[in-house]
Amino acid sequence: MKKSFAACLFALPVLALAAPADLLPVELEFFLYPILYADSGVPLIPGAGATNYGSLPVVADAHLHIGPAYTDTALVSLAGGSSMTVAFDTWLPVIRGHKTIACSLVLAGEDTAFLRLCDTTFVVVCDIGIDTMYRQGGCTYVVVHNYGNVHSSVVVTLNLEDSLHGLRYSDRISLFLDEGDVQTVVFPFYDSPPPVLWYYCASLSADMRMENNYDTLVVGAHIQDVPVGGPGAQPLRLVPAPGGFVLYGPAEALDHVLVFDPTGRMLATTRRRESDRLQVSGLGPGVYIVSAGDFRHKLVLAR
Repeated sequence: MKKSFAACLFALPVLALAAPADLLPVELEFFLYPILYADSGVPLIPGAGATNYGSLPVVADAHLHIGPAYTDTALVSLAGGSSMTVAFDTWLPVIRGHKTIACSLVLAGEDTAFLRLCDTTFVVVCDIGIDTMYRQGGCTYVVVHNYGNVHSSVVVTLNLEDSLHGLRYSDRISLFLDEGDVQTVVFPFYDSPPPVLWYYCASLSADMRMENNYDTLVVGAHIQDVPVGGPGAQPLRLVPAPGGFVLYGPAEALDHVLVFDPTGRMLATTRRRESDRLQVSGLGPGVYIVSAGDFRHKLVLAR
């Protein structure tokens, strides 16, 4: 996945500045960075270094261009025999691929550059994501996609938990993907019989985009009714339905139905009320807490 690129300054040859005949020659050595590889979305502060090997002072403007979108100017003021580091404004690499870096020095009061240096940097996008996950023939399939512009290695981890015993199975498979490559990882057969609810959780080792590094698959449908109305209280009857559930019970309970996610955040739902039932829809796969009157229900909807 994400590679760690060492910051390397690429030194450029010493270039001589032609000076008037009655003055001693002045030499400037200039080197540029950012690094040879830049991560997309990671801010960098471009810089340059200048050394005046002559005995005369030099005052100039340094103009830096990176690709077609970035340009900045900084002042270079060097006494004879001195050096300085020039810092430019922050550059945010976004567009992937090669970018030309060009820096020029223009003496104060002049219009023409007396030094021009060029090199390139490569904007890297390390992004591998899970497209989908599914079960077939007892095996678990995870489809992995390299959305980046460099080849990358990735570790795919599958954890299998059930609702009664927690973690039951874990395995890891390493992959190597070229740019744009799509591969399907097959985890071997593991029997997950009903009625226990099974959670299949696939994850990738970290890269620049974390939001597509995870996927979950819930196998089976499970309802855990938790009455909170005291001893002998009978839970309402809750039946899962596509995208939601149907709740059967007395009208006074159906008038006060709330749906929460596991963090306690109340969710908006679509409802259709009849005399002895309430149909709730608009929910995707996941775990929900249904509160109705004096009763609370834990509902898991499978994909």
